[in-house]
Amino acid sequence: MDEEKNADLFLDLAQRLYGEEENRRELMDRKASMSIGFTSVLAGVLYFSFQNFSKIPMQLQPILSVMGLICTISLIGSFMFSVRVLFLANYVSLPNPAKLFEKYLKVENGKVKAQLIAQFTDAFNSNRVTNEKKADMLQFAMWSIIVAAGILLLSALAIAWGGS
Repeated sequence: MDEEKNADLFLDLAQRLYGEEENRRELMDRKASMSIGFTSVLAGVLYFSFQNFSKIPMQLQPILSVMGLICTISLIGSFMFSVRVLFLANYVSLPNPAKLFEKYLKVENGKVKAQLIAQFTDAFNSNRVTNEKKADMLQFAMWSIIVAAGILLLSALAIAWGGS
């Protein structure tokens, strides 16, 4: 009876951990989508900021050109990392429950639970590795956005300062 209770406990734990990784994946995908949107907004701001480049004082143009180039590179990096997060999808999913019932119908209950625990554990471990890769790329994307936003702010301040 204790073995049965332990098997139930481990199965519940394995299911919960697997579900948490699924939720984590969905959260990172949402953040990557928001990152793409924010990157697009910053790219628009950058574009419109440099529309009247010829009206900027001559002494600021080389500095602002370099800042614009760095900002553009940061935005491209952010966009690429965010898109990569969305397309990194080598997740292990569990088999269809109907197929599981067919396969395990004639097997002893304890063995079924042990095999299910093993499947959940393998899927959890594989999905966790994928999620860690996604988290790293998402972090790079966010830092790129911060760099681009900071440079845009500095550019705006330089234009305001140089224009007065």
